[in-house]
Amino acid sequence: MHLVVAFSLAQEAIPAIRANPGSEWFAWIEIVAAAALTVAAIRELKFRKTEGHESIAWTEIFAGGVLLVEAAIKWREGPRHYPLAVARAVAASLVISLGFAHSRMNQARALTIDDQGIRWRRRLLFANRIDWADLDSVSIDNRVASFKSRSGGGAALWLARLENRDEIANAISAAVAAHGMKVSDTRMIK
Repeated sequence: MHLVVAFSLAQEAIPAIRANPGSEWFAWIEIVAAAALTVAAIRELKFRKTEGHESIAWTEIFAGGVLLVEAAIKWREGPRHYPLAVARAVAASLVISLGFAHSRMNQARALTIDDQGIRWRRRLLFANRIDWADLDSVSIDNRVASFKSRSGGGAALWLARLENRDEIANAISAAVAAHGMKVSDTRMIK
């Protein structure tokens, strides 16, 4: 899809360069944006099968750049096209924001158990963390894993809607037991 957009943008720029050689600098910006998007899309297709993700989605960043170029083109066409130019600029800012938030979105629903403690993220903006030094006990049932801290606070990881809730509950239980803390597991085995 990105390759089609890049080709279309370059196809619009080439006649402008031929009509006014050397005087239409904006057409060159279109061609550079199309080339950058093409390189990013091909790179994404090439490395899609490898494990891990980049922290920034370059294809989305360059697609947002293409949208910005299109917005500038519409802006230059006059006041009648200003609403469309503004809409494309807003869309470009959203696409670029998504490109920069790529790593957070990949980790939006992640559970990490390491030497520091347990941390999880169920939403894009909110994360929970329980350090081993502060953890007192864990209670696991079919719906939730509840963590109690030594300071009296706590947190809960809702397991009910997770597809792999049994594997997550088992991993939490094993990690907590390995660190010598109490685990109350009241799950019903199916």
